[in-house]
Amino acid sequence: METVEGGRSAKVLIALLGANRAIRGRLRSGLAECGIEIAVEDSLSSFARSGADLTGVQAVLVDLEHATDRDLDGLDALINATELPLMFSEAAHRGGNKHWMQSIAEKLRATVAAEPAPAEPGDADTAARAAPEPTRIRCPVWVLGASFGGPEAVKRFLSVIDEVPDAVFILAQHIGEGFAEVLAQQLHRSTTFRVTVAEEGAPLNSGEIYVAPVFHRLHIDEQDCLHLVPFRPERISYSPCIDDVMREVADRYGPRSGAIIFSGMGDDGTEGCRAMVRAGGVVWAQDSESCSIDSMPVCARATGLVSHIGNPEQLAGDLVRHLKADAESGAEAFKRG
Repeated sequence: METVEGGRSAKVLIALLGANRAIRGRLRSGLAECGIEIAVEDSLSSFARSGADLTGVQAVLVDLEHATDRDLDGLDALINATELPLMFSEAAHRGGNKHWMQSIAEKLRATVAAEPAPAEPGDADTAARAAPEPTRIRCPVWVLGASFGGPEAVKRFLSVIDEVPDAVFILAQHIGEGFAEVLAQQLHRSTTFRVTVAEEGAPLNSGEIYVAPVFHRLHIDEQDCLHLVPFRPERISYSPCIDDVMREVADRYGPRSGAIIFSGMGDDGTEGCRAMVRAGGVVWAQDSESCSIDSMPVCARATGLVSHIGNPEQLAGDLVRHLKADAESGAEAFKRG
C-alpha cells in the first residue's frame, strides 16, 4: 500500500498494539493482504512496561478486544508518549471478513494521507504560518456525575441556570446503551444549554454540555478535543465510569477542574474526588434529602474532600456565583500582571 505525497510515493507503516497475540496475528495477516505494512507489533501491557520504538511509524492501530486493566494502563502510556494518529478496534472477531479488513486498511491509508508532510529545508517560516493555532480553552471544566435519580436531579440543576456560564460541562451519567442520545435531547430541549453526546474529535466549547457515551473512555488532547476509547468494563455493571472522567479532567485542567456528584447508587466518583482535589480542583455534592438514592454523594462526602453540598437548585445558583467570582478574580490578576 502506497500513498502519494507531493509526487513522492511512500509505504504506509503502522504499529499494531493489542491485548491478545492470536488476535494481533489475524489482524497482521489480514492487513498484509491489503498492503498495510506492520513495522511494530507489541502488546499494550508490554508497551506500558518498556515502550516501543515507533520511529518511522505513521499510525497506530490499537485492538482492545479482551483488554484488561493492565492493557488500559498501556493505552494511557501510549496516548501520553506519542502524537501519532491512533485508530481503535474491538471487532477482531471479524478478522476473516475481507470487506471489513479492507475498510480498516482504507481508513489507515486515509489517516496517514491526512497527516501533514514533513517540512522541506528552508520552509520553516511557511510551516509556522500554516500551522493552526491551538484551540485551548481558558474556562473551567466541570464534571456532573450521576446515576440512579441523576437525570431528574441534573435537569433540575440546569433548568434554573438562565444565563449559560463560561464553563464546559461533561455529564457522566450511568445509563443503558443507546440512551445517551435520548438524555442529551431531553436536556437540550429543557435547558438553555446546548447538550450533545461526546463524539470522536469534537472540540470542547464553553457553555456546552457533553454527555459521556456508554462503553467508552474519554480522553482530552492538548487542543481540548475529545477522543473516545472503546471500553467494556468486566467487573462493574455501570458505564460511563465517573471516576475515569473526573481523573481525565483533573489531569488535563488541574485547578480549573470541578465536579458535582449527584444522586446515585454505589461509590463511583470517590476515587475521582481524590484525583480532582489533588490536582487543585473542587468537588461538590447533592445533599441526601433531595436525592432519590444518596449512596454516591455520601461516599464522596466520606472522603472529606467535598467542599459544598446542596439541593440541585442551590448547587446551580452557587455554581454560577462561584464561576463569576473566579472569572472576576482572574481578570483582576491579569490586570495586575
